[in-house]
Formats: sequence, C-alpha cells, structure tokens
Amino acid sequence: MTTHQDNNEKIALVVDDDIALGKAVGRIGQQEGFGMRSFTSCDEAQAWLDGSADPQQVFCMLVSISQLAATEHAQYTLRSHIPRIYIGSSLTGAQAGVAGLGSLLKSAPFRVMDRPFSMATLRRNLRDAMVEHQRLEGLHTDNRQVMQRFAELTPRQMEIGALVAQGLSNPEIAQRLGISVKTVKTHRGLTMQKTGAASIADLVRLFDVYLRLSARS
Repeated sequence: MTTHQDNNEKIALVVDDDIALGKAVGRIGQQEGFGMRSFTSCDEAQAWLDGSADPQQVFCMLVSISQLAATEHAQYTLRSHIPRIYIGSSLTGAQAGVAGLGSLLKSAPFRVMDRPFSMATLRRNLRDAMVEHQRLEGLHTDNRQVMQRFAELTPRQMEIGALVAQGLSNPEIAQRLGISVKTVKTHRGLTMQKTGAASIADLVRLFDVYLRLSARS
C-alpha cells in the first residue's frame, strides 16, 4: 500500500495494480492539495476503510474495473456514497453487467474513465469528484441535523407537527385530538422552534425529509 497524506487533508483512494496511476494521482494531489492512498486490491482498500479510515476525509475512489470484477463479493465491496471513478477500457466497461457489477455501478455517484487517458482528463475527473463530495457532505450534514432536531420533539409535538404538515388547521387538529386550539398553537410553536422551520411550508419540507430518512433506517 502506498501512502501520501497529511492528517487533515482530503484523500483519494486508488485501487489498481498500475503503479503509474497511483503516481499520477499523487502528483495531482500535491498540486491540488489532497492526499492519496494506493491499494492493489478491493479487499485491501475495504480493510483500510473498515479499520482506520475517517469517511469524511475520503472524497473519491479510483477503482480498476478489473480489480472489482476479480473480487469474490464485489457487490458488497467498497459500497458507499463516496464518488467513484471506475478505470477500464470501453470493453470492460460494457461488460461490467456481465461480470455482476451492474447493480454496484448504479449504487453511487460514479464515472468511467477509459484507458489510456491524459493527465488533464484525470485532473478534471478528480476535481469533479471533489465538487460532488462537497455536495454530498453538505447534504449528509443537513440530513443529520434534521434527524437530531426531530429527536427533540415530544410525541405530542410530533403528532401535531405531522398534522400541520398534512394541511390541517388548528381547529381541525384540536377537534381530531380532543384538545384546545390554544394547546395546538403552543405545541405547533414549539415544533417549529425545535425543527428550525421558518414557515408552514418549511415545516412540510422538513417532515418530508424526516419521513424519507426514517424509512431508510
């Protein structure tokens, strides 16, 4: 395994037995301000990801399709939302589905870079991956904040907030739950305060995000 990395910088993982690719990524990384770790197999990279990696540092994985196809359990290997660049030829890329990799290629942001490629193409793909990583990182942070805020709601606040998000008025909610309109207003205000909703429309959006995220877990 080849390493080029400072403690706090972003990292590109290279999974390929082509030493030249690792060197090229390392040179670009020195110029662009990111580190690089090079592995000769997917299993080796996965062991590092499972054992010692900070997921927030890894912004991109460059993975040889031939290495991926040679992995016994490829469909479970390197499965993450980290942007990926698959390295291969047009032929191996077209045959990825035959190798049992079709579902994996659809599971995360990716692009295929055919050999041979120029340093300019490699640099462009790495920059695009960094931009995509930053977008996904921001989305992940936003989603985590939504879940944390909703965790602070009491069962009654969650119930009333959900009914508000469904479009019910305060009197309708009061009648359905058998409580006073004043109580509904109090709980609704606390729900909006705890979730950070700036308006009813914003509360509806946040409830949609919360329900979608909850369904995944």
